[in-house]
Amino acid sequence: MAADEGNWKIRRVLHPHDLTRDRILLPMWMVREFVLIHLDQEIVRAIDSGAGYEVTVMDVDDNTQHQLSLVKKNGSYVLRGGAWRQNFVDRKQLKEDDVLGLNWDARLSVFTLTLLTKENQANEPEEVVLISSDSDDNQIDTELRLNPPGQ
Repeated sequence: MAADEGNWKIRRVLHPHDLTRDRILLPMWMVREFVLIHLDQEIVRAIDSGAGYEVTVMDVDDNTQHQLSLVKKNGSYVLRGGAWRQNFVDRKQLKEDDVLGLNWDARLSVFTLTLLTKENQANEPEEVVLISSDSDDNQIDTELRLNPPGQ
C-alpha cells in the first residue's frame, strides 16, 4: 500500500459495481479538477462525447502498466476496458470498501494508481462520494459529496 496517502488527488472507495464490471467509476468533480484541466480541448471533447481517450494506468504498488479508456458515460467518468477486473480487481484482490488513490501525471500523460487502504480502514476520516447507477450500468443518477464532521 502507498506510504503517503495524502498525495493522492483522486480517491475512490470501491463499490460492488467497481468489482463486477470491467470499469471503475470516478467522481466527476475530481476528474474535472485534477485531470481534464491538463488535457487538450480536442481530447476532452473525445472523452465527453463518449468516444473516450486511451490512457496508461501505472500501478505503483507493483510497477505494472495497463491501457484503459477514460470516457464520460451517462453523466459520469469511467476508466474502462483493458481487462480492469483481471488486471486490477483480481490481481490486487480488491474488495468492497477498499480505497484506491489515483493521480494524473500531466508531464507523462498517465494515471498513477495505488491501493491506499484495504476495506476502508483508514486512520483518518475521508470524504465519501456516493454514486448511484442502475443495474445494467446505463444510467448514473447522482453524485454526492459528504465531508466528515468538522471539515
